Amino acid sequence: MTPTRSPKPLVPLAVALARWLDGVRPVAPIACAPEDAIGAVLAQDVVARGDVPATALARRAGFAVAAADTIGASPYAPAACAMPPARIAAGAALPPGCDAILPEGALSEGPIAELMAEVAPGTDVRRAGEDARAGVPILRAGHRLRASDATVLAVLGVETVAVRRPRVRLDGVATMAPLVASLGGEVAEGEADLVLARGGDAHGGGEPVVADGLALRPGETARLAREARGALVAHLPALESDALGAALALLPHALADLAGGAPAATTPVRLAAPVTSTVGLAEIVLLVREADGRFVPLAVGDLGLAAFARADAWALVPPEAEGYADGAILDARPLP
Repeated sequence: MTPTRSPKPLVPLAVALARWLDGVRPVAPIACAPEDAIGAVLAQDVVARGDVPATALARRAGFAVAAADTIGASPYAPAACAMPPARIAAGAALPPGCDAILPEGALSEGPIAELMAEVAPGTDVRRAGEDARAGVPILRAGHRLRASDATVLAVLGVETVAVRRPRVRLDGVATMAPLVASLGGEVAEGEADLVLARGGDAHGGGEPVVADGLALRPGETARLAREARGALVAHLPALESDALGAALALLPHALADLAGGAPAATTPVRLAAPVTSTVGLAEIVLLVREADGRFVPLAVGDLGLAAFARADAWALVPPEAEGYADGAILDARPLP
């Protein structure tokens, strides 16, 4: 295919990002509750203050026993025990000297208690420290906190975490707020670490430009700049659908660098239909997952809001590619 032509030279996306993000440093960490930090990047390791659980717990209801006392026991050769084992509820702490749970029905009901099954040490037991060890990291710095992580930390008794959440000001692009939040940013007024603006009508448009026009579709009219104090500025295309597409290519990298993390990793997916692309432009393709697990391209480069609403994932076709054949593997990311 013939490379696209433009009245002015377009900056390749990789080059533009490298210029724009050169020298960017992570923002200062803040402390907040795990449930308020979902989507943010951890600034410090999260470390358990003590063993969790603090003592061995029963995974299921039964009888707390010492496994050694059950060796060789079976319905045909019951093992007598001087003292009947204690019945225990699921989640209860094991009595001293016990290291296994004998299931219900494996203890005779006669005048002398007899064990009718052999159990190994640790059977149906959550050992002390199995979930977390005192002083050992549960999550590492740089990890983007998920909802499941917040639940785990709540169960483990972690009340606060240190995270980096870049402040993002939206000048005329208030519709970007949910996307910013999903990528770990905090929408803010006034001074910000990143400014998203609508085209050339942005507030503070006199900042030094590092890339005026990107070899990206949608996003050819985007302009990237840096304020004197270092804040990142992205002037997005005028159309909402184009602005959203350009933001997909720009925001994950910008917010990851500001937060000290990394963009979401790509996952290889198999195409259920061919993708045609324009040589010389990096193009965003929206994908929808079929019942057989393959992905159908909904739109390439020229993206509509309806396609965004239907899509499950997105991918970036590199500028040197003309496209991909039906059945080809494409690296994709979940749509935020």
